[in-house]
Amino acid sequence: MSVKSEPRMIQWVRQKTDEREELQRTITAVLNQKSLLMFELNSNKQPLELVFEQKYGKIIDYSLFGDGYIVIGFTEGYVAHISTHIKELS
Repeated sequence: MSVKSEPRMIQWVRQKTDEREELQRTITAVLNQKSLLMFELNSNKQPLELVFEQKYGKIIDYSLFGDGYIVIGFTEGYVAHISTHIKELS
């Protein structure tokens, strides 16, 4: 798969789904320090790119925790907490 900029901070994710799966089938990566890409392996779906407001600044780091959640830290002092469940993304 090709992406529009160099992927950084690549991690395997156990994405939250309606079905319980033990396998980690999703890869996340930061693109251009501005967005988080979620790519589900073995799927014909397009990768999901989460783009954040410019006022947040650049992504410094992110971490997965709990049952499919991600916390993201930004240069301007903001912290975002999101679910990886497709129905809960917003």
